[in-house]
Amino acid sequence: MVDMVEPQQQVNFQMPENSLFADSVATALRLKAAKGEKGEVSKEGLVEIVFVDSVRQKAVTSVIVTRLTVKDLIAALSQTLSNFDKEMSSKAMPKIPEAKGTNLHPHDIR
Repeated sequence: MVDMVEPQQQVNFQMPENSLFADSVATALRLKAAKGEKGEVSKEGLVEIVFVDSVRQKAVTSVIVTRLTVKDLIAALSQTLSNFDKEMSSKAMPKIPEAKGTNLHPHDIR
């Protein structure tokens, strides 16, 4: 189970059974713009994140998200990287989280 923290709420969800491997990432900006009758420009856009397996030289999957989701992703990855760096610099064995249920999957153990 992974805990996902949203502003003012916490959501638990089950990890997928078949995780994919990617060792590289690419991003693309998808913009749409139009001029109104008075010449004003309105724009909207999405960000595409493409995960790549460089050994097989192919895209594993593509995820298209909003600008707000990109900001949340940056914050989440920053926190995860900080925790990862702390764990890697520690000389202690990693702590195994206490089991909260009976239906655990290997992905549940961090």
